[in-house]
Amino acid sequence: MFWTIHIILFALLLITAYQDFRWRGIHWLIIPFLASSFLLFSVQEKTLLEVLYNAGINFCFVLLQFLLVSVWFSVKSHKPVNILNKYIGLGDWLFFVCLCLAFSPINFILFLVSALIISLFIHLATLLLLNKKEKTIPLAGLVAILFIVVLIIEFSFCPGKLQNDTYVANLIGIYYV
Repeated sequence: MFWTIHIILFALLLITAYQDFRWRGIHWLIIPFLASSFLLFSVQEKTLLEVLYNAGINFCFVLLQFLLVSVWFSVKSHKPVNILNKYIGLGDWLFFVCLCLAFSPINFILFLVSALIISLFIHLATLLLLNKKEKTIPLAGLVAILFIVVLIIEFSFCPGKLQNDTYVANLIGIYYV
């Protein structure tokens, strides 16, 4: 079962990346499969209740980011702005919601912030090196590729750590009682 879930998850992440790089969007049908795969991936390490609790916290973080970006663009333009489909695609947002199932809260925040920064640098480097005028970023695709890299590293060096905040907390000096 372990290998099956990983293979399916890798395949779905590669499909997500391909679709987003090719068409700057992902098909809606992939979202429930991604969510199911992330859930099955996570319940290997934690109980379903713990995974759903962590996902709820992670969702609140994604929602907070979404709201803060909406407020930022609304203040900037002096009128209410819906950033969905203008600044961020629905597929990107739904991908982030699915991703909430794959991590514990501290790991999720570290991954998401790192992935967004790395995606920005990759996009800027692509614009400079290839001299393209493309304005859109294949965000879900880049984050999917980065998640594949994280899964490979996690599987190779520290299995089960994506669902465990204690490991990261101890690394940064926060100790649980």
